[in-house]
Amino acid sequence: LIEFLEGALKTLLCFCAEFAPNSIIAKSTAPQWELAHMETTNDANEGALSTLHIMLRCAPHMSLSQFNA
Repeated sequence: LIEFLEGALKTLLCFCAEFAPNSIIAKSTAPQWELAHMETTNDANEGALSTLHIMLRCAPHMSLSQFNA
């Protein structure tokens, strides 16, 4: 447990350094923030994967090309 917590502390300190007052993130402009925006979760891909999984149960010989059509 101690090894895990020590590793977690190192990672947390590296992560926090990215948000320090003089860091690149702190100095970035609003347009740069918009360019760097990304979704926080992978819900869109997971939803598509779930749909594919269900379709393959109904039609096990369906190709990926047929699914994407």
